[in-house]
Amino acid sequence: MSEWCVSFTGCGGEVGLYLNGSHPTLGDGVVTREVFGSYFGSYRCNDYVSNSIQVKACPGNYYVYKLVKPDESIGIPSSYCT
Repeated sequence: MSEWCVSFTGCGGEVGLYLNGSHPTLGDGVVTREVFGSYFGSYRCNDYVSNSIQVKACPGNYYVYKLVKPDESIGIPSSYCT
């Protein structure tokens, strides 16, 4: 999942969702991260704040995400950018 603004891609929907912050390290365990969204083609980042998700770093350099349904008031359809 992206840690950067994805305003130039919709990631399959009208609003692309991305992490507001960095991914955790192995020692961090499960962390909660805010999720931001920006409209496709927008020149601004962080147009919306969606529901928080949980993220865990795993051995082998990958992450596991506990995703929740995005806030429907931020543009339908919304999608996580992964």
